[in-house]
Amino acid sequence: MNRKRSKSDYIKENILSRNFSAVKPNEKWLTDVTEFAIPGESKKLFLSPIMDLYDNSIVEYKLSYRNNNKLVFKIFDSRLVNNPNVKPLFHSDRGFQVHFKYI
Repeated sequence: MNRKRSKSDYIKENILSRNFSAVKPNEKWLTDVTEFAIPGESKKLFLSPIMDLYDNSIVEYKLSYRNNNKLVFKIFDSRLVNNPNVKPLFHSDRGFQVHFKYI
């Protein structure tokens, strides 16, 4: 895997530039982390999906009790296991979870 960790203040150019269409599968993936409160519990649950912009389907997701880089890396790596030859544009909301460049 060719990833380069960066500082949390690293800001990458917005290559996607609001072009939310793709002409083929695995061309553009989106991710974000959603937080869920668990009724009766003090901890929270975090959902991290990958959406393929080709057909707007969720192609992979992970659940975790922790919201951190590891959650996003796990989902990205998991998706690549079944698609080893793809090199998608991987876009997030630039939240603190995703601080790496895919090179």
